Amino acid sequence: LRAVTAAAAALPQAVLFCATTLLAVLFTAGSYPRIRAFLRRQLPEDRLRQARGVKADLLATLGKWCKAQCILLGVTFCELLTGFLLLRQGYALLLAALIAVIDALPVFGTGTVPWGALCLLTGNVPKGLGLLALYGVISLVRSVLEPKIMAAQVDLPPLAALAAMYVGFSAFGVAGMVLCPMALLFVKQAMEIVLFTGEKV
Repeated sequence: LRAVTAAAAALPQAVLFCATTLLAVLFTAGSYPRIRAFLRRQLPEDRLRQARGVKADLLATLGKWCKAQCILLGVTFCELLTGFLLLRQGYALLLAALIAVIDALPVFGTGTVPWGALCLLTGNVPKGLGLLALYGVISLVRSVLEPKIMAAQVDLPPLAALAAMYVGFSAFGVAGMVLCPMALLFVKQAMEIVLFTGEKV
């Protein structure tokens, strides 16, 4: 009863928040050209050119980062497919694609660990050990390749990429391994713009 009362008391505030947010999004979308023109009038032309350059560089960097992640996803898929074929797992192609996509997400990680543990608990020891060994190989290859691929795609030193991933993992968990290298790339782009233009961003 206490929980129901608290939920009923919070309901009007939640409805008001959702309605206000929806109206704000609609009004902003409708007035976007005027808002954009107003903001452009507040900045000098040289600052506008600099802002366009920053936007283009950041989008290019983000595209290179996505390309690096796609390469890693492809490598993981090939490893999973090879491992499943060796383990004579049914629907190997579909499972390899599904687990590779899950592995690319920063929260979930490789799905062979709970699968292998479940096989061990249910008595299927050879398959469980094979899945855990497959996870070890994937983790080792990814930890070795990721800094190098990031460095090759986005012109980031491998040591800096490795340090960013380690700091991100220590501070924010698995998601930090993705977010911190991206933040480092954006900082690098901003510093290069400052060095080339001689102006503050």
